[in-house]
Amino acid sequence: MATKMITFVIGAVILLGPALLRCECAAAETRAQELLRQGNEALDRDDFNLAIRRYTEALRLNPKLAEAYGNRGSIYVKKGEYDKAIADCTKALQFDPKSIEAYCNRGLAYLKKREYDKAIADCTAAIRLDPKYSQAYPIRGEAYMKKGDPDKASADFAVYSDFELQPTKAKP
Repeated sequence: MATKMITFVIGAVILLGPALLRCECAAAETRAQELLRQGNEALDRDDFNLAIRRYTEALRLNPKLAEAYGNRGSIYVKKGEYDKAIADCTKALQFDPKSIEAYCNRGLAYLKKREYDKAIADCTAAIRLDPKYSQAYPIRGEAYMKKGDPDKASADFAVYSDFELQPTKAKP
C-alpha cells in the first residue's frame, strides 16, 4: 500500500510539476510587471530611491526585464552613479539590443566619465536606430566638443536645434 502511494505521489509530481512551475513563473512575471509599473510611477514623481527599489525587486523576479535595467540606469545617471548606470544600461541592451534610451543613457554616463569615444559610439547607435531621437545629438555633440572636434559637435548641435525649433503638432 505504501509503495502504491509513493508511486502515485511521484507520478503526480512528474505530471503536475511543469504546470505548477508555469503557474509560479506566471505569478512572478505578473508581480514583476506590477513592480515595474510602480517603479515607473515613482520615477515620474522623481522619487528615485523608491523607483530603484521597485526596479530591483522586479529584477529579482525577472532578471531579463530590460525596461527595469534601463530605467534604473537612467536614475543612476541622474544620481551621478555612472558605473552603475553603465552596468544597468549594458544589461538592458543585452536583453533589448534596440533600446534607444539605454544607448543614450549609457552614452551620457560615458560622457560624464570622460570616455568620449564610448559616448559617441552609444549615441551613434541610438541615432542609427532612430535618427529622430533628438536627445542623442547634444550628448554626442558635447563628446565631440570635448574631444576637440568642433565641426562634428556643431553639426550635432544644429540637428538638435532643428528638432527643438520644429513646432509640435496638435493632437486632433
